[in-house]
Amino acid sequence: MSYYKRIHGIRPIPLLNQYLQPTDPPAGADKKHLSLFARVLERRNAQLKELTDLGLSTLWSYIIDENKPTGKDIQRFLKKLPNKKPIERQQYISAVLYFLINNFHKSIDSTKTQQTRKESLGKVHFLLECFDIAFTDHEEEKAAKEAEKKRKEQELADIERKKQNAKLRALYGSAKEATNRENEGAKEATTPESTTETTQTKETKQEAINNASEMGSAFSKSSAPQEPGMAAEDAIEILDSDDEMEEVVQPAKTAPSAKSTAKPAASSSPTKPGASTTSSGTTASEKPKATESQKVTSGAKDTMTAQQREKEYKKSLASAEKKKETQVIVSSMKPKLWKAVPIHLKSARSQTISMLQDVKPVGVGHGSLTYSSSLEEDRVVRNVSFMQGFHTTEEESSYMDGPALSDIHARYQKWDPFWEVLHDFSLANYSGHQVGYKTSKILNPPKKAHAILSALHMQPNLQSCTNDILGIRPFSKKDGDVRMFLRALPLVVPEKYRKLKSDSHMWPKGTFIQFNGRRMLPIQRKQQSHDATLWKGLCHMLDMSNDAKTAIQNNTPLSNLQVTTKEAEQYNFQLALMKYVTPATLFKRCTGTGPNALTKLSVEEGKALIRQNLESKELVGIDDSDDEDDALDESDIYLTCSLLCPVKMSAMGVPVRGKKCKHIQCFDLDSYIKGNNIVCGGRWKCTICEDFVALQDLMIDGFMAKILEGCRKDVSSSRDKVEIYSNGTWKLLEENRLRYNKKRSSGGGDDVPDSKKMKTDGEPVVMEIIDSDDDD
Repeated sequence: MSYYKRIHGIRPIPLLNQYLQPTDPPAGADKKHLSLFARVLERRNAQLKELTDLGLSTLWSYIIDENKPTGKDIQRFLKKLPNKKPIERQQYISAVLYFLINNFHKSIDSTKTQQTRKESLGKVHFLLECFDIAFTDHEEEKAAKEAEKKRKEQELADIERKKQNAKLRALYGSAKEATNRENEGAKEATTPESTTETTQTKETKQEAINNASEMGSAFSKSSAPQEPGMAAEDAIEILDSDDEMEEVVQPAKTAPSAKSTAKPAASSSPTKPGASTTSSGTTASEKPKATESQKVTSGAKDTMTAQQREKEYKKSLASAEKKKETQVIVSSMKPKLWKAVPIHLKSARSQTISMLQDVKPVGVGHGSLTYSSSLEEDRVVRNVSFMQGFHTTEEESSYMDGPALSDIHARYQKWDPFWEVLHDFSLANYSGHQVGYKTSKILNPPKKAHAILSALHMQPNLQSCTNDILGIRPFSKKDGDVRMFLRALPLVVPEKYRKLKSDSHMWPKGTFIQFNGRRMLPIQRKQQSHDATLWKGLCHMLDMSNDAKTAIQNNTPLSNLQVTTKEAEQYNFQLALMKYVTPATLFKRCTGTGPNALTKLSVEEGKALIRQNLESKELVGIDDSDDEDDALDESDIYLTCSLLCPVKMSAMGVPVRGKKCKHIQCFDLDSYIKGNNIVCGGRWKCTICEDFVALQDLMIDGFMAKILEGCRKDVSSSRDKVEIYSNGTWKLLEENRLRYNKKRSSGGGDDVPDSKKMKTDGEPVVMEIIDSDDDD
């Protein structure tokens, strides 16, 4: 602490004498950062001193937990103390500040490794967060005690007021009885004796009113503040047993009369000019001022503004994170869940199929490759044997059921939303359960390279959908067009494929397909001539609509679909009647409000994710309560995004990004859907981070949509960058600003302002401190 005391004159904070003295700041540390940190230290020290013994003990037990970032360091350093732990209140505070200072010095020490600096900065953040939690709990506990004290005072005041009201009601009752007697006497007033009695009755009534006025004056002075100069009688209120306002008693104003023999003790004060009269009989100028308790409450709200913002941020962030975990199904078809076949029903038998010659097609532009897209010489007709059914080993089983079947169909639905299954012919009935088909390891495979390794035999019953198949028309890319496709997916996606393509349809290597004794020619990966182990190319689903029509017209009861592959990994094959969903329909479905709509982030949730993104960077800004020129503002911490879609290079219509994408930059939903309607190598690849993102895993960013709504007309190819700050504000940059800055900085000089070096997209790391108390 000697350094901070020497350069800033800060009152020293005792730190356990010689046992736990923090190190001096590193030689190359920025004095601006040290100055700001010194103020942070002074404020944090004051907060710690305000904590109760219980609060300080709770904070200490939390940070020394071995499972927390600072736990092991604290346990190791405490061994240096004579008592192995602090024994006084001030020593606890000093020890906490010791670890805060040491970790901060490590985080700004350029001689330390990047990993060490990052870990130290994380510990600083952790300690500051613990301070915030402890101090917030302390403030809430303090406010609760204050509220309880006021509640008890209010209860005592209410009891006293009820006693006064009871006395007032008794006086008011006697005055009312006098009035009734006067009215009865007026009817019978025919003699001088009755006139004298009436006069005496009035005097009794007036005396009761005067007594009530005196009691009301005393009560109003003790229970409620009054306007200066307001008469006591004007504030008298008669309350019933429930303490609700019933009536306001004021001395009546009567015209001068010779018959009047008594006058009120005090007259009502006249209404002020221009003052409106309220329904209770008092004037607007006579309304009581705010009580002291109301002033205290108002002040509490003002001081809680920053904390409330922090709570709203955490609430919005939690809501956004929850939405990111939600599962959305874009397809209008509900996913099916298949039950597993009981083990005692499972069995397998040997199956032998006869495969046609694998020759080079003639006149189809297939070059020197065969029907299986391989380079080997023409293969003669051969028989292939494998196990049909559920075998004891998975690689020799040709059926799949239960969760495995449900998962593979969910993958079809997820990664190809343009085609929805109307009827699945690749489901077999096995002992009353539906099962799917997968390739099975052949028995006694040949030892030569690139031989057939797996096979599949399927018998689809096309007669069950005769009218639908015969009604198939040429594909016109219209909504609802029906086709029959054969497609495949690997049961387990190899790791090398995860980075090369999305989890969409893919044929096994060297796939040979024959349907009802006729060879089929799928578009699939081709064996490379320079390396026979490589298979490259795109995989398209096989359109079998015309072949299915022919089978129906030939009245074939059960068709035969046989497949052999040159890959040992197992694949599922699906033959289904599907309908086409246009990109326009998918876009409307995704942006709608139905059950198939994409996840939508609100404006506040979008802001919260951006703030989280900024705080997750190694660059962190300082914001202190002192309004000095050297203090950094929230406007110094920002990130830059483009409002142009990287695909169509115009302003985004509906900004989206993947739920698991770590970037904030969005792209246009409509362009993403239309661009992935065509089978290509980069299908369903995020244009920003190049991760594969399915349509249903996108989310619409409401905050970016709000920005686009405000400046869409000003966005162009030369003016598309927007700066988004940590406090949720944003600014559209001028034309070519970033481009010109790059040109100036590339000349060798460092012309970029310091505040712009804080942009989080850059590689250099600028270490500073967050003080989360001051979000303003």
